[in-house]
Amino acid sequence: MLKRALAKVLAEDNSGDADFRWGKPSRFTLTTPEQKTNPGSSVTWPTDGNQDDEPKEIHIIEFDEVSRCWETIRVENPDDPEQYVMVRNITRVVFLGRDDGLYRAFNFRTAEELDN
Repeated sequence: MLKRALAKVLAEDNSGDADFRWGKPSRFTLTTPEQKTNPGSSVTWPTDGNQDDEPKEIHIIEFDEVSRCWETIRVENPDDPEQYVMVRNITRVVFLGRDDGLYRAFNFRTAEELDN
């Protein structure tokens, strides 16, 4: 039990950038198939009083989709042309910014342009 408790104590050697340790398989098993889970790993980065570690206030810029354009292309099985699907390939999406009311258009290459 002491060995397990000591393993959780961080290393005293602070010469490196971080402490890295490997875990071991968990004690519980998956239901099907019955096997132990994979071992994990963890990285503990030292704190040196850096101001960048402080939480920052963030602002997420929200956009609403206004419209989209697409082309419909036929994708065939190369071995059997009778097996195919029709796919909508998006070529343009327009968004409206909630904060500034500006429209932003994102243009994507068509299937023909992707082949070239």
